Amino acid sequence: MGPAPQAVRVTAAAVPVALWLPYFALVALGYGLDWSLELWSGTVVLATLAGLALGLLAAPPSVPAVATGEPTVREPTEPTLREPTEPASRPAPVQAGR
Repeated sequence: MGPAPQAVRVTAAAVPVALWLPYFALVALGYGLDWSLELWSGTVVLATLAGLALGLLAAPPSVPAVATGEPTVREPTEPTLREPTEPASRPAPVQAGR
C-alpha cells in the first residue's frame, strides 16, 4: 500500500516552500534581488498552492459512502438475464424465387 494521502498532500505543499524560499534568499544575499516582497512571496505562495493542487490530484480525498448514496454493505445478488430487444422496425424478409 502507498503512503497516506495526507502525507502526500503535505509533502506536495512543503516541497515548493523548501525549494523556493532558500533560492530567493540566496539570490537576494548573493546578487541582490530587486523584486518587491509581494512579488517573491507571492511566487512562493502560488508554487505552494500548485503543489497542493497536484497533491490533491495524486491522492484525492475519499468520498464517504453516505455522500454517494451507495449502501455501505452490498448484498450479493443473482445475475439476471435480459431478453434481447428487437429493433423498432424490421425489414421484410426476402423470399427467394419470386
